[in-house]
Amino acid sequence: MPRTENLKFPGSSSTSSGILIIVGTFGPADSAEVPQSLRLSLYFLLSLSFLTSYFYLFSRVVIVVVEVVKVVVVVVVVVVVVVVVVVVVVVIVVVVIVV
Repeated sequence: MPRTENLKFPGSSSTSSGILIIVGTFGPADSAEVPQSLRLSLYFLLSLSFLTSYFYLFSRVVIVVVEVVKVVVVVVVVVVVVVVVVVVVVVIVVVVIVV
């Protein structure tokens, strides 16, 4: 007789989330009793669940990368503005001292 388990997938944060699947305890004697379409449907649902959870993880990684890139761009812009201001001030001071 098949048994059921509640599996927790990567990317799920709560312990109640998961999917109820049939864990195959089918041996050679009773494999004829399980329809091929049912077996394929279970495999499809299980693979779809894994793909969904990994897509969620991938989207979280993309969000983190975008945030890091935004911070790096802001830092680069601030550094460039500070360098330009310092150069302009130095040029003005040199022009005032020489003239």
